[in-house]
Amino acid sequence: MFLLFPLLAFLLVTYTFGYSPIKVFLIFALAGTALEWSIGFSYHRIVGQRLWTYHRDSLSGYTSFLGTPVWGLLGILTWLLAKATL
Repeated sequence: MFLLFPLLAFLLVTYTFGYSPIKVFLIFALAGTALEWSIGFSYHRIVGQRLWTYHRDSLSGYTSFLGTPVWGLLGILTWLLAKATL
């Protein structure tokens, strides 16, 4: 039941607001992953050491595909908070 809650919450938000949360999720997931990779890559090139390392499902060791859904969920949360305050 604990693992089913995020899926149910996402479906409820999608049903309430339409397909906008899916677009927001995908945009933030891709943008967050790209930003994390570019910061890690740039820092490694400039300073010569890594800020962080990933060992599982990593993309050149600068980011992990496992973090992509987290970026998307944080994007949806930010979008919902911004929408609630306006």
